[in-house]
Amino acid sequence: MNAELWGGGLRTRARTRPPRYEVWVSPDERSARRDGDYVVVLFDDDEHSFAFVIEALVSVCGLSERVARHLANVVDQSGRAVIHAGTAEDCEEKRAGVEACGPGPRMTGSVKPLRAEVERRG
Repeated sequence: MNAELWGGGLRTRARTRPPRYEVWVSPDERSARRDGDYVVVLFDDDEHSFAFVIEALVSVCGLSERVARHLANVVDQSGRAVIHAGTAEDCEEKRAGVEACGPGPRMTGSVKPLRAEVERRG
């Protein structure tokens, strides 16, 4: 509520519009929602570093470092994120590429590849 002085007294008035909250959605996820395509979902784990995940997303999916960093944060916070959308074959190719990155070479405890799955949206 906004308050203002009005004729010697305090008067309140309701906001004319609610606050605007924006949720960032990647272009791939937006097109997947619109077209009902297949998507590649990357899942969170405790073995791989942010730097490794970002490098994998940039090299395999062709994302900018900024978008890859954002998606790595989404994966960390929510446990999963859509990283690519397209045909079933295209998504399977991206999933295989992400998993082919293998265990993080700079991490001593990393023995598993990144986990990604292809899902149908629609």
